[in-house]
Amino acid sequence: MTEEKLKRLLNDAPDKGMRLVIERYSGLVISIIGARLRPPAFSGSDVEECAAETFAEFWRDRDGFDPSKGSMRSWIARLASNNANDRLRRYYRESGNVPLDEGADIAEERRIEDAIESREERAALVSALNSLGRKDRELITRKFFLGQPSKQIASDMGMTVSNVDTRTHRAIKKLREKLGDM
Repeated sequence: MTEEKLKRLLNDAPDKGMRLVIERYSGLVISIIGARLRPPAFSGSDVEECAAETFAEFWRDRDGFDPSKGSMRSWIARLASNNANDRLRRYYRESGNVPLDEGADIAEERRIEDAIESREERAALVSALNSLGRKDRELITRKFFLGQPSKQIASDMGMTVSNVDTRTHRAIKKLREKLGDM
């Protein structure tokens, strides 16, 4: 079933549509959240709770999904990533503990957000990403926006790690050509 048909089903038969959304994307959501919310600070039930929050947020905002701006899969992945990051920040704030490796990730995220802050830069990046093929766009999204390792991407997409790395390298080269000096 295409995402467009799935969106229509969410409007026509909401319960059935939402079951299909959860069925189709729960593995992706759990893997994104699980990669961020790791033991010992977080348990499996924390990951499941965050996933449930992600699908609840999707349900509340489902009318905001615009296929012209990206796939439903990407949108749900971003919701999952944002929810996991929010939970991490809340944990760090409340506990006062920031492990060095996680602190570096948060600092890196802030630098990335600062680097693409202007509206024109974001629009140029979106345009450049949309110029890539579906598979290359998904590779870039998974690798750089969701922070997934090549091994996980390869497993999820039915590719070899070497193929993931090669295609990612080529996709980055295409993006650099499209973006120029930006």
